[in-house]
Amino acid sequence: MAHQWRFFRSGGFDQVNLDKIEDWQQLDQLDPKLWAALSCPVRGLEFDSRTLRYLDTDQDGRVRIDEVKAAVRWALQMLKTPAVLLSGDQLPLNAIDDSHDAGKTLLASAR
Repeated sequence: MAHQWRFFRSGGFDQVNLDKIEDWQQLDQLDPKLWAALSCPVRGLEFDSRTLRYLDTDQDGRVRIDEVKAAVRWALQMLKTPAVLLSGDQLPLNAIDDSHDAGKTLLASAR
């Protein structure tokens, strides 16, 4: 069964509501026509520019859909229980899945 997306209206157009972890887990399946933007600049936004530069894996000065999807996939893979991403503003170290090498590296770095 296909994921049931929910929408809200803001800024004069409908946007996908991403308030459940299942939405994030299915983000790869969201039709690009439903994204609010196909890309955004890494400078000039009210968002941490270091994070945007990190997401910009091809260093072209823009964060595109595939780069966002890759970052979400990575984040979900690094956690024992992905829903912890939506539970607050801090990520407890014990939420990191250290059962694989990438998780072990992340946990060591975080410590």
